[in-house]
Amino acid sequence: MELNRPIFLSIGYSTCHWCHVMEEESFEDEQVAQLLNDSFISIKVDRKGKT
Repeated sequence: MELNRPIFLSIGYSTCHWCHVMEEESFEDEQVAQLLNDSFISIKVDRKGKT
């Protein structure tokens, strides 16, 4: 199955304050979640260290 949608990539860290704020204020909002699900292939990455 091929989806013709752009990728929405969110890179964060489990102890990052602002990553949690983004999750609570944006990703948990029903309208935002619906928009992301309908318009993008969403990928969330939890980064554990510096590269």
